[in-house]
Amino acid sequence: MRVLCVISVLTMFSLQYAGGKGLKNFEVFWVPPQVETYTPVTAENIEKMAFKIVAIRNERQADEIVGLIHKSDQAANSTRIRVKISTDEQFYNFDSNGVGVSSAGEAVGIDLKKLKMALCE
Repeated sequence: MRVLCVISVLTMFSLQYAGGKGLKNFEVFWVPPQVETYTPVTAENIEKMAFKIVAIRNERQADEIVGLIHKSDQAANSTRIRVKISTDEQFYNFDSNGVGVSSAGEAVGIDLKKLKMALCE
């Protein structure tokens, strides 16, 4: 069942990093969700304010991370962005509750605890 979920999420978001080329650009910018900052962390400054940047080069790990992303019906708090997942094709920004938005404007969500485990934190 998990395999079907991963396949459907990959199809839904059209993440195209396969095809024999390998991963070129898959990065996760991370500010711990529980951290309060004096300056709001937004989609525009998350890359500069990230506490940690993880470059993913393992396709299995990339699949696991993308598999955690799901559609949502909630709106992200644009001044509390804590995670940005950036791929060759698109990016996702998530707030401190795991609610986010894709570069295509779709409302998405992610379980931040599972993401942390997938990143080997």
